[in-house]
Amino acid sequence: MRRDNLYSMLCSVLILLLVVASSNGAPETENATQASTRTSGNAAGLASWYWFYDDPPIHDRAHLATAIDAARKSKSADGLFFLSELTSSRGVPALKDDQLSKTLLEEADALGHNAARATLGLKLLFAQAPFDEANGLERGAALLKRAAETRDPVALLYAGVARINDLHGFPRNLDAARSAFEESLLLGNLRAHYFLALVLNEQGEQAAARRHLEIGARAGDPQAKNGLALVLWKAGAKESSSRALELARDATQYGTPQFQYDYATMLVEKARGAGERVPDEVDELLERAADAGSLDALYLRGALHANRMLQHSDPELGRQLIHQAAAAGHPSAREGVRATD
Repeated sequence: MRRDNLYSMLCSVLILLLVVASSNGAPETENATQASTRTSGNAAGLASWYWFYDDPPIHDRAHLATAIDAARKSKSADGLFFLSELTSSRGVPALKDDQLSKTLLEEADALGHNAARATLGLKLLFAQAPFDEANGLERGAALLKRAAETRDPVALLYAGVARINDLHGFPRNLDAARSAFEESLLLGNLRAHYFLALVLNEQGEQAAARRHLEIGARAGDPQAKNGLALVLWKAGAKESSSRALELARDATQYGTPQFQYDYATMLVEKARGAGERVPDEVDELLERAADAGSLDALYLRGALHANRMLQHSDPELGRQLIHQAAAAGHPSAREGVRATD
């Protein structure tokens, strides 16, 4: 059985959308394998879709079209939701189609899929194209509230996310967000550890926040891994720094631009602290992150090239990248361009 980008995508779907839930909750110390065997409802459906289409994998648009047709004919809400994630910005790059992803989310929602409804609601609230529609904020709030009323663990998580971001219909309220994350966690939503840690940290409970990051990282949640890596890196001790690099590297496999940028900055700091040139691995990480839309990565890559800090630097390329970042609105890039023009 192949373990390629589609496998990573399934991991992202099952972890990022956290539909590994049970009515009895999950002990905090269980590992990712134990959690994955405790699936019900959406998780089992998503997993069945992955394994059915793994050989051949859905890596091109012909296979994608066949899978979409099968999901629609069978009225599989799980299949439609899985495929909406596959074609989203978190999915397989070659299949990315934001409008198609939205359409598939809408279809899964119409079939009563609560995780799809919550996902659609949250995306409408963040209002990034193609979810920036007229009356989208009102519709998004209504969808997310409706999904959360079912006590769906994904919907509870997203309701908490809406609270900490002060989104339309969800005024900022850390206590309400904390309650939502705690309930989501009790229902088996392992990703709630990370978001609960954010709230606990802001409320001054750093030890409890660190504990939840540790548990989430052990369970395989990439956000918890990256968050814990940042905490350990700031601690500065040699042992902490080594573990931080390991966790941050693991998090980058999910293709999230912010994780790639964070790991790259750690490697830059490590090289500079040792008086060495920055390894080319950093250039590759930043290029991938920049291609996925990270302006911070675009600017840092340009600065490293322009200042000949990489093992193989191209100062002219560096200047071009800095100008690109400036044109896209990056503050530091703009300042740099003004200073040199």
